[in-house]
Amino acid sequence: MVQNNEGPRNCEEIPGALRQQRRKRGAMIALSFSRIQVLRECPGQFRMRHVDRPRVEGEVSFPMESGRLAHDIFALNVSSHERTPDEMEEFARGYLDETRNPALIADVVALARKFAGRTFPDGTLAEHRLAFARDWSPRDWVSPDVGFRMILDICAPHDGYTEIRDFKTGWAKPTDEELCEDLQLPIYAYGALSASMAAIDLPVRLVWDYVRHHDIIEVELTVGTLQRARQEVDDAWDEVDQRERDDDWPFTPGPHCVTCPIRAKCPEVAKVRGTSGVAHPTRPSEAKRVARRLSLLRAAANVAEGALTRYVEARGPIPVGGGKAYGPHDVDGEQVPDDAGQIIDALKDMGLTADEILDALPLSKSSLEKACKALAPGRGKWKGLWSAAVEPHLERNGGTRTGFYKPK
Repeated sequence: MVQNNEGPRNCEEIPGALRQQRRKRGAMIALSFSRIQVLRECPGQFRMRHVDRPRVEGEVSFPMESGRLAHDIFALNVSSHERTPDEMEEFARGYLDETRNPALIADVVALARKFAGRTFPDGTLAEHRLAFARDWSPRDWVSPDVGFRMILDICAPHDGYTEIRDFKTGWAKPTDEELCEDLQLPIYAYGALSASMAAIDLPVRLVWDYVRHHDIIEVELTVGTLQRARQEVDDAWDEVDQRERDDDWPFTPGPHCVTCPIRAKCPEVAKVRGTSGVAHPTRPSEAKRVARRLSLLRAAANVAEGALTRYVEARGPIPVGGGKAYGPHDVDGEQVPDDAGQIIDALKDMGLTADEILDALPLSKSSLEKACKALAPGRGKWKGLWSAAVEPHLERNGGTRTGFYKPK
């Protein structure tokens, strides 16, 4: 049991006016690791999704849905007996609804096959839910005073140590520096120890399992990392309290805008309405178009180029029909994508559907040029990208306006 030497941190410590506001809502604001990430990236998104009543429901992206289904399949196949890839595929196809998007089914099946070969000892807990009050005392999942929730993908007892594992189903892999700053598994370990789980036996080994890459990173948990994990959650609670007192929830555009689930409702889009072709969006489709344009242009330089690189490195050249393949392609001595499909597929990998991407691009010619310049920085490099990935798909509408039409 992790000792709490800092005294109680419960709802009775919250200032009176703030406590009354929360009681009117009927419950505290429960945090999770993903919610802490949202809070740090964009407080405005956090407020709309987790503070306001009614809350703004976010859109479920392809990667999120694929990962969720894959985690369900993994949890149902945790066993001390090894599963073959074919057995995992058969189970996945039987588990999935045949009416789902075929691309989604194919991706989940591919993940299920890569899960094959993993074995876990008897007594392993899979998709185990834990909930806590602000003093880290255990609570029921739906208790009104829950302050933090977590789901352990795997908590496995071994001879002489305990394994806490998290399955990563995305394509991205962190650098060593980023991994050192990743407190998700240390926070989960702190919760497991606070709950006095019978399966926990010190020392604790943290395992990041990158399913798509067949790569596993193991780190032994230290006391210092545990303290950082506890402090991270405490600081997040304090930040929420302070922002509620000050009513300070700014929207902060950045690379996270690309995968933001509430892009269509983000007030930050007002800053680009004047150049989007839609002065005052009144229909959901118009609002989505403006929001996604903001996401694409603001995040292209920091996100899209890296995503394209990782996408091709992970999958290699991919056939696009007509005997062609996309991947790094030499144009006048410069390495640029040779097909618009590469950009579209990379953006899919970041959370947008094909229809969302194509709907997001009825932009002005100058805006498209800016996007290309962000994707291919450097003197003249963007022109190769423009001619290869944009020009073939332009549809003239008169004047300086262009449309990016959906290929047949």
